[in-house]
Amino acid sequence: MIPTKIRLTGRQYALRRLLMERSGEWLTAKQIFSLMGFSLIKEDRYEWDGKANFTGTVGREIVADVEAINASGAFDKIVVSDRSKGYKLATKEEYERYSRSRWKSLKRSIKGLSQLDWQARLDRQTVIRFDAVPYGEDVHDCFVGEGRQ
Repeated sequence: MIPTKIRLTGRQYALRRLLMERSGEWLTAKQIFSLMGFSLIKEDRYEWDGKANFTGTVGREIVADVEAINASGAFDKIVVSDRSKGYKLATKEEYERYSRSRWKSLKRSIKGLSQLDWQARLDRQTVIRFDAVPYGEDVHDCFVGEGRQ
């Protein structure tokens, strides 16, 4: 166990118990909702907001709960997710596949953000372009707000 300061809620413990009970199978958000939606303890239930495919509040809450379970360090098993399959406790191969996919996604995000940072650093700089602008100069104007035109 890795000690952290994240304290899990009753619903997160209930979700973890559910995933342990069904450790060999994938559970979709709809299945998780139907299995946990009728708990006698109100705090352990997910409340459905009527959005199709559980993309609304329920889906976001399940994602947040899974992230909290993994980040808490309170359990040895890792919960992985797959957009088309759902959630489950991972085998080593499933975790490696999940990890590669997450790293690939994060690298794309970092690359996109670094491109935006590069563009932002050009703010108010003059660029000489002989073929594109009548006077041969263009000024980068990256932001809007007070004092901008």
